[in-house]
Amino acid sequence: AGNLDSEIGNLQASAAIFLGGERRLSGEVAGQLDEVDLQSLRPFIETPVHGRCSGPFKVTFDLNAPDRTAYDLDLFMQDGSFYSFRPQELNVRVFGTGPAWNLSDPYVLFDNGGEIKVTGLINAASISVKVDINNVNLENFEVKPEIASGCASLQAEVKGDLLAPEIHGDLWGQNVDIMQIPCNSVRARLTFRDKVLTLAPLVLALENDASADGYLTLNLLDGKLKGFKINLQKFDVALAHNLLPDSISGESVSGLIAGSVSYDGTREHAFWDFAIDGRRLMVNGNEIDSLYYEGSIFGSQSEIRSLFMRAFGGTLSVSGQISDKDGFSGAVEADSLRFANIPAITAILPDLKGEVSFQGDVEWSSARKIGNFTMFARDLKTLERDLGNFGGEIVID
Repeated sequence: AGNLDSEIGNLQASAAIFLGGERRLSGEVAGQLDEVDLQSLRPFIETPVHGRCSGPFKVTFDLNAPDRTAYDLDLFMQDGSFYSFRPQELNVRVFGTGPAWNLSDPYVLFDNGGEIKVTGLINAASISVKVDINNVNLENFEVKPEIASGCASLQAEVKGDLLAPEIHGDLWGQNVDIMQIPCNSVRARLTFRDKVLTLAPLVLALENDASADGYLTLNLLDGKLKGFKINLQKFDVALAHNLLPDSISGESVSGLIAGSVSYDGTREHAFWDFAIDGRRLMVNGNEIDSLYYEGSIFGSQSEIRSLFMRAFGGTLSVSGQISDKDGFSGAVEADSLRFANIPAITAILPDLKGEVSFQGDVEWSSARKIGNFTMFARDLKTLERDLGNFGGEIVID
């Protein structure tokens, strides 16, 4: 028996060793660890716990075959690391033989009061446990902040290969950001399989009685979204600024929308699909009383299946294709648009009054500009004169 105080920590133990015979240089050590660095005990003891640990232990060894060292430790650790976690405290039983370690019922406490309780067994090859996570920061799970941030709770079963387990459980949290959207609360059914995390169904409660529900899939191997579909109610579109496709992310948009947004990140070009109903919108300084948009965006291409707006004192309908932002091919119809309500017109002709209606087809790009419109304008006035009404057909060729 004795006490060993060294740079790797303090060890109080009694030992027995055979110096001759068939069991020469084998024996047993039992005692108490006090702030001992477990990694310094490799290769005799292998464990994923990194840090200075205290607690009772028992080791059976054979110096002729260090990889057959058997150990059983009941550990308490402060401010160390456990896989990707850096908890304030860790309690765990570690036992095994050489590299074939086992962890039993680990308990992890974080400095914000969050905790992880695990019931079951984790070993070097597999895992079979029930997990109860309470208010743990998502940073500890190496989730990128652009995907989710904040503290969450989870009750789940985890089974399978240690490096590729399957997880099934229920996730919830308050004051969590999902895809950079602040959420009052989050609830989801969680599945993890083949490195892919799926939240389905996913229910979000937002500020001002807004809500969202749907599903989300995320590849944890590269941290990229595989896809999602979100159904929205009373949603402030300004909150989704960082989520919008590159082709429209530069637009200034505010107001409330309802409908659905889908994303597929598994294609060569990310694919977005929208079915949106909006009210009291402001788009690049243009007031829009109401809007319905159904269409898709893929890379630099867009399809407008249906766009109907009540704006500028009248209505506007558009359908067609957009390519490379400045190319458009499709049909446009407007009814009773007021020049005084159109900022682009008032910037050039601030004193022009009246209404215009038109319908037709157009193909507009840097290489080609053609179109055919029927137009009627009425009650045209400027400060200097009354221009009256006119109508006709406009051909662009």
